[in-house]
Amino acid sequence: MVGEPIPIVTAKWLSHRIAAKDNNLRIIDCGRWPTAAEEFADNHIPGAQFYNESEMDLPLGTTPPPDMFSDYVCSLGISNRNHVVVYQGKPLNSDVGATRTWWMFRYHGHHNVSVLEGGLDQWMSNNLPLTNETISYPRVKFEVKLVPQLVKEFDEILTNVENREFQYIDTRPVEAFKGQVKEEKSGHIPGTFNIPKDQLFDENELKKPSQLKQLFGSVGIDLSKSITVGCGRGTNAPTLALALYTIGHINAAFYIGSWADYSNKAADDKIEKELPVTEDVNGEG
Repeated sequence: MVGEPIPIVTAKWLSHRIAAKDNNLRIIDCGRWPTAAEEFADNHIPGAQFYNESEMDLPLGTTPPPDMFSDYVCSLGISNRNHVVVYQGKPLNSDVGATRTWWMFRYHGHHNVSVLEGGLDQWMSNNLPLTNETISYPRVKFEVKLVPQLVKEFDEILTNVENREFQYIDTRPVEAFKGQVKEEKSGHIPGTFNIPKDQLFDENELKKPSQLKQLFGSVGIDLSKSITVGCGRGTNAPTLALALYTIGHINAAFYIGSWADYSNKAADDKIEKELPVTEDVNGEG
């Protein structure tokens, strides 16, 4: 593929590439819910393989070591030359497997990766074929070239509380951001912007670029400056990174540990909350 990588592709685009027998194409289903593998076995996009991040046995809020990621990707027959298309069986606003995998490939130096718009739902709504046939490719070489600027760690986040060198956007629900959830430490990182993940979507698809720009501007985010994204437990924020990518902000960093890591390490005076805890609210993300 020539030029800037395509962050999102349509079902029509993908069906044409499959019909053309594009040998450079690799499709992976990235569902993360308990029955995802079983659902994949029953029905999936022709030519797709199941990408099971749990096989790498990663602690929450971490990334695999480069050699582990490379070994797993090689086992799927994915090389540095392949165009990888990731999708999931649930809409992007209800699960995060596809966007997290999209980000994971980019962090490991593979930028030729795209998310299927609308996932399996869009594929099916276009009356495109499904299969239960499995496919495998010969093992190939995949060379990892980490992109460290796509990651932020706790010390950098803590320093930023004082010097505000970059903007930090938290994708957790408003109640969690304000500190209305019952957890060991509730609230948010000082100076943080809050854009809950659901606000990025119009029904089951990402909003149009013009709508996204308006959304970011409405909370005071300057798209010309550096941005880092975070969430509750290092799962939802890549969806925000994808949204930013679609409007030209292609190098947003990701605080992988997110709130779970920050709240565990930061002193109480480095945490803000707007209201006292009142009731249990789902603050996951």
